[in-house]
Amino acid sequence: VKNQEIEVLVKHVGDKIILQLMSDAQQSISVESPVTKSSLGDVIHQLMASLENAETSLKTDDTLRELVQSVRELLQGMPVDVTEKDLPQQIQDAIDKLGHDYERKLADAFAKGRFSTEEITSHLKAKLIQLRSMLREDPLRGTLLKAVEGMLNNMELQQLRSIPQAGRFQYFYLQIPFVMQEQIATAELEFFRPKVSHGQDDGNFNIVLNFDLQELGHMEFAINVTDKNVSGQIKADEYETYMLAKEHAEDLTGRLTALGYNVSGMHCIIENSENNAMEYHSQIGMDDIDIIV
Repeated sequence: VKNQEIEVLVKHVGDKIILQLMSDAQQSISVESPVTKSSLGDVIHQLMASLENAETSLKTDDTLRELVQSVRELLQGMPVDVTEKDLPQQIQDAIDKLGHDYERKLADAFAKGRFSTEEITSHLKAKLIQLRSMLREDPLRGTLLKAVEGMLNNMELQQLRSIPQAGRFQYFYLQIPFVMQEQIATAELEFFRPKVSHGQDDGNFNIVLNFDLQELGHMEFAINVTDKNVSGQIKADEYETYMLAKEHAEDLTGRLTALGYNVSGMHCIIENSENNAMEYHSQIGMDDIDIIV
C-alpha cells in the first residue's frame, strides 16, 4: 500500500477470519469464513439427515411438511446403486434431477406462455428453491436452510463449471452420487471434446472419471476415444486397488470391444508405487510366500 510494507496476521475465531494489518497505524477487518466445498454425496447425506429431523417436528405446518416429504422422495432415488443392472438409466435419472438444463426448460416454458407445467414445478430444483424461500421466513429452521442452500450451491457450481469454454475444446463437468458398500460417495466426471465445424465428425473425445472410497482409496479413469479407437489409463493410489484394476482391465477391454471399439491399450498405474508396494508386501507372512527357482 503506497510502497509501504505491511504484515498480515490471520486469526480464525468462531465463524470469522480476522485479518490484523500490522503497520504504523494498526487496524483489523473481519470476513466470513469461506464455505467448505463438499462433494454431492456429502451434500445429499447432510440434506437427507436434516430433512428427516425436520419432518418429525413439522406437525402444524402441512404445506412445509408436504414439501419436505416431496424433496426427500426425489433425493432417495438419486444416489445410483452400482450393483444394479439398470445402472445407465439410474445415472440418466440422477443427471435429470441435477437440473443442468432446468433453466433452459424454464425459459422455454415462459416463452410459450406456460408458467406452471408439471415438468417445471415437480423438478427437484424447483422444490428446493421453494423450500429455501419458505425456510428463510422461519429463523428456527436455520440448520435445514443451510443444508438446502448447500444442495442448491452444489447444483449451480456444476452448471457454472460446464459453461462453454472459449478455445479449442467443449467441456462438461458432472458429479454423480453413488452407493457402494453402504457408503454414499461421489464420482467426478469431466468430458472434453474438440470443437468441430458443422458436418465434421464429433466422435473424438476424452473422459476423466475419478472418485474416493474408504476401501479402495482414490481411483482415476482416463479414456481417449479417436475414431472408434480407445486407449485408457486406470490410476490408483493403493497397491491392492492397483492389483485389482489390473485383474479386471481385460474385462473392461472386452466390454468396450463388444460395443464396437478397437481398444489399443488399457494401462494401470499406481501413484507412489514403491511406498505402497513395500507397505503391502511388509504385511505378507512367510507362509504366504512360494519361492520357485
